[in-house]
Amino acid sequence: MPKISIITVNKDNAVGLKKTIDSIVNQTYTDYEWIVIDAASKDGSVDLIKQYAPHISYWVSEPDGGIYAGMNKGIMKATGEYVYFLNSGDSFVNNEVLQSIVDLSLLGDVVLGKINICSDEKGIIKKDYSIPFPDLTLFSLYLYGVPHQASLIKRQLFDECGLYDYTCKINADWKFFAEVLILRNKTLQHIPITIANYDATGISSVNKQQLLHDRQEVFNDLIPERIGKDYNKVFPHYYEVYRLEWLLKHPLLYKLYRIITSLEMRIFK
Repeated sequence: MPKISIITVNKDNAVGLKKTIDSIVNQTYTDYEWIVIDAASKDGSVDLIKQYAPHISYWVSEPDGGIYAGMNKGIMKATGEYVYFLNSGDSFVNNEVLQSIVDLSLLGDVVLGKINICSDEKGIIKKDYSIPFPDLTLFSLYLYGVPHQASLIKRQLFDECGLYDYTCKINADWKFFAEVLILRNKTLQHIPITIANYDATGISSVNKQQLLHDRQEVFNDLIPERIGKDYNKVFPHYYEVYRLEWLLKHPLLYKLYRIITSLEMRIFK
C-alpha cells in the first residue's frame, strides 16, 4: 500500500481546523503521515495543534508567504509516495475513506476522485463533483479545474516539475495541474470515490476577480505568446463557462469540445 502524506495548511481558522482534525484522527486507516503548517495563527489554532500533536508527524507555526507557500513547506517535509492536501475547513467525507483509497491500485501521477462542495449555511451545494470527462485537456481544466481536495499527487512530481508558484495567489495548484497534466503529459487516474467535503468559503471560491487575473497570468506564462493573445477568442469567459456548463451534456457542444481538443493537440504537439 502506498504511503500517503496528508498536509494541512491553516491560518487563524481554529473552528475549521477542528473540523479537519476530527476527520483525520478518526480515520479507520492510520498508516499515514500528517503534516500541519500553520501561518502564525493568533486565534487558538496553535493550542489545538498542540493538543493533537501525538497524531501529527510534523508541525510548525510561523509566518509565511500565503497558502501555497505553506503547502510548499508541507511538500518539503513529506516522505510519502503520494501527497494529499486537506486544509483547514475541509474534511474527509467519512471515517473509512482513506482505507477505501489505499485498497485501490494507485497508479497515476495524479489520482483524482470526487468532492462535495459545501458551505456552513447551505450544507452540500454540489455532491460528488469531479471532471465529467475521462480525458483532461486545457479546455476541460479551464472549465472545471482539478480540486486539490480530490487529488492525490505523486511526491516525485514536485521534484520533477517544481513546487507551487506561490506568487500565483489563488491558482497555483491549477497552474501546477496545467503544467504537469497538459504540457508534460503526466498520467491522470480517476477513482470512483468521493474523498472530501470542500469548504466553499475559501479564498479561491470567494475572490473571483483575483482568480480571473491569476488564470490569465497562467496562460500568458504557459501558452506561447501568439496563442495566449487569442486565447479568449477561443475559450468563453470564466463566468460564461459556468453558465454553459450544462450544455456539455448535449452532442453538438460536445462535438465543439472535441474540435477544441484537437486544436490543443496541434498547439502543443
